[in-house]
Amino acid sequence: MKKLLVFLMIGIGMISCDSNKKSHKAGDKIAGEKVTGWYYYHVMNQAYDSIPKLLSNDYFDQNSVSDFQKKIKERNDELGAIKSFTLLNWEASKVKTDDSKNTEYVFVYDISYENGKGEETIHLEKKNHKTLITKVDFEKK
Repeated sequence: MKKLLVFLMIGIGMISCDSNKKSHKAGDKIAGEKVTGWYYYHVMNQAYDSIPKLLSNDYFDQNSVSDFQKKIKERNDELGAIKSFTLLNWEASKVKTDDSKNTEYVFVYDISYENGKGEETIHLEKKNHKTLITKVDFEKK
């Protein structure tokens, strides 16, 4: 009887841990979708000056704000306004550095424009409880 109780407690513990991982993963997806949602909101409303608030400092090590805004404007001029964006895939991975644990996300969206389609991959990083965009890749279909 005692062994049965021990196995039962171990089983409950394992189920609880698995449930916690799934819950955490759902929270990761929500955190990433919140940032990407604001990104698309600003792009669709042509509020390009609001987008840099969603970008990490690491992004600006490789790109300037004006170059980023110029790329978005050129894409909108060529393909028209965004009609819809649909999440195709996403993943999260934990990255441990010397001083902290960070989470990196990759969200892939199918974008429908007035005059075409594209696929956009948005890389994000959660650092110090703040999720920001680190890279945006676009591929015209």
